Amino acid sequence: MTELVILGGGKDPAGCYAGSCFALVGSQGAYLLDCGEAAPGRMAACGINQLSVRAVFITHMHYDHMAGLFNFLFGVWAYCRREDEVPPAIRPWSNWGRLHDEQLPKLLEVAVPQEGLQALSEFLVAMYLAPELWRFPMRLLPIRPGPFYADDWLRVAATPTSHLSSQPANQRIRLRYPWLGLECNSLICEFEGRRLVYSADLGLDGDASTDEFRPATAGADVIISEVAHVNAEYHLDMLAQTQARQIILVHVHKNLGERVDELLRRRNDRRFIRAQNGMRIAL
Repeated sequence: MTELVILGGGKDPAGCYAGSCFALVGSQGAYLLDCGEAAPGRMAACGINQLSVRAVFITHMHYDHMAGLFNFLFGVWAYCRREDEVPPAIRPWSNWGRLHDEQLPKLLEVAVPQEGLQALSEFLVAMYLAPELWRFPMRLLPIRPGPFYADDWLRVAATPTSHLSSQPANQRIRLRYPWLGLECNSLICEFEGRRLVYSADLGLDGDASTDEFRPATAGADVIISEVAHVNAEYHLDMLAQTQARQIILVHVHKNLGERVDELLRRRNDRRFIRAQNGMRIAL
């Protein structure tokens, strides 16, 4: 059975902010859609083995979508170290360094926007996580519009959103750093004959941002959509017009929660799910 696990981005009864992270867990392993700051701890709490992750997809370089990536990568690397690389003082009680070669992951791929690729590569070296230190291949991939990832189970395509380009402050930053592409993407994931669409963060242009996302929802079986940056009522109207069987609402900030709950009560459409952190949804 394939599951979607809400690791971050949903309602949290305990009041713990977790950033955005959604795990797609199937028979072939796990895939992370974004990796917010609390993602590694949430994975452990939800019983998802970090070594089962085949790929991580970072939609944009805002911290609440990628700050957990470094913790995640360090954890995987440290656990997979050779025994002679584990400090002698902790060797007797540590779980690190105990995996044989045949127990290692075959490959871990991390896909990020093109504009973040070089900075991330250099930062991993500065964190002493250079690719040369890994016992198995760890690769960084650029996300570009259109299909950009495929393996034996999952295909992923990206479609741009105006989340970063619609913020005036970012235009000023780009004058100083012209290499910035203001890249943010929604993701279209296809697996087992199904189509899952993840909005990531949308533009700050109200109804126009909903209309920008609308084409990506065509043919979707499952939609994960944020509602923090759009006109919530208009956006829910658009989502209700799709043929999706499950519509999972995420990134509902505190001041918007009551409004979204009222809109959902009014619609009485059972396809809508107000996400909660830790929720497991069968796909």
